[in-house]
Amino acid sequence: MTGPYCWECLLDLADSLLGAPPDGVHPEAVYRTVINRAYYAAFGALSTFYRDKGWAPRGGAEDHSGLRRYVSRRRGGRLQAMRLRELYQARESADYDRPEDDDEPLPITERYAREMVAKARTTISCK
Repeated sequence: MTGPYCWECLLDLADSLLGAPPDGVHPEAVYRTVINRAYYAAFGALSTFYRDKGWAPRGGAEDHSGLRRYVSRRRGGRLQAMRLRELYQARESADYDRPEDDDEPLPITERYAREMVAKARTTISCK
């Protein structure tokens, strides 16, 4: 691959998975994967953008909250940081919440997955 990584391509992949899920895969597994890709597309794109503006990631888990803090301090960045936080929380839920552990499981739906992809696209476009 040449040139900068295409973070938005993760969103294209997410849309593709929603449009044509693999045969035999449980729909919720697709939705959880889509939400994960949506978050990492936004996180990756903003990380790259703000690194050029002075943000210095440390290469660990704290970079997720660190990026949100950095973005929120930038002029006009508060809304972008809030969107990134919502995407982060959705990704955490998609990756770690186990429906069988809850008394009343709340499945992750296609609609919610699509909303997170749209939110990621909006977040990236506000760079």
